[in-house]
Amino acid sequence: MRLALAVDYDRTLTDESFVPSADVLECLERARGEMEVIIASGRELQFFRESGLMGLGDALVLENGAVVYVGGVTFVQNGPTGEIRDRLDQKGIPFSSGEVVVSVKRVHETEARAALAGLDLTLEYNRDSLMILPRGVDKGSGVLRALDAMEIDATLACIGDGENDLSLFKIADIKGAVANAVPELKTEADYVCENPYGRGVMEFIEHLASTGARRGRGRSWPGPTGRGGGRAQSR
Repeated sequence: MRLALAVDYDRTLTDESFVPSADVLECLERARGEMEVIIASGRELQFFRESGLMGLGDALVLENGAVVYVGGVTFVQNGPTGEIRDRLDQKGIPFSSGEVVVSVKRVHETEARAALAGLDLTLEYNRDSLMILPRGVDKGSGVLRALDAMEIDATLACIGDGENDLSLFKIADIKGAVANAVPELKTEADYVCENPYGRGVMEFIEHLASTGARRGRGRSWPGPTGRGGGRAQSR
């Protein structure tokens, strides 16, 4: 059985600059020879187009799972985005919006929840933001849709840093958290990296190799050597 790796973008593949380092990009490219790599992000498709990162993974799960890009085809989970925007506008609540996802700062959470009462929605935290999506849509559902579109049966490893990555953990066989992850994610992780950001992803890939997570045949693993040292959590 193949291994698939779902990895968050902001503050997981990247640091606070939101640009992945050359070392991380090289490691991820080598990893794609051994596993399917799925980028799971709250960002919009346009960001990856403008950044020249459309080929960063075998699939892109974007807008927190609402938009899935696989093999040149884009799947969009429609929802009441227009009504969400209208209601927030009417109450003077500032927000940002993609094609589907709408996000407000957590300082406006109480007002936003009141304004959106009665709508069938998924609300998820992502550090200082509240992400608003159609009911049942999250990174986990997006990754499952990507795997279905790719027509692969795989052992799934996931790594992230924020609360909205908890939905990845619900579907993952192996759960990793970078060192800079929020406490809620570290508590649920099977493996907590010693390294933060992209170095943590590189460490996690090496951890997967050292524990034999891949069910393939004897090909060398990508990733750094001697950069591990995170802790596997007992369950």
